Amino acid sequence: MKKTIDPDAMSNLLDGLTSGRPSIGNTPYPSPATSVFSKEESTPKTTTVQKNSGKERICTTIDKTVMNKIRVISEKEGVQINELISLGLDMLISKYEETHGQVRPKKENRGNINNIFR
Repeated sequence: MKKTIDPDAMSNLLDGLTSGRPSIGNTPYPSPATSVFSKEESTPKTTTVQKNSGKERICTTIDKTVMNKIRVISEKEGVQINELISLGLDMLISKYEETHGQVRPKKENRGNINNIFR
């Protein structure tokens, strides 16, 4: 069984790609002007975190069962997931500091070119 290419469809495709004028003929595809999605809906939304907000965005992997339990607790208690995770991390740090003493984070040394090569 041999596959054939429809010459009308191929010429319409090539005309649309190579010429500035709209192709004449019936095409099964909607034109960009009649697209179902508007430009606003198809543009991805970006979220920004302010530099001086005191928060840092992280990405991590968590066991599925643990994450499912966190979701259940979040829904049951009406608390956001990030608040639960922050609370858990605060509890972990407090318990660690009780045993090992206060943890002092290093100061950030960013943005000064003179400190890079010293």
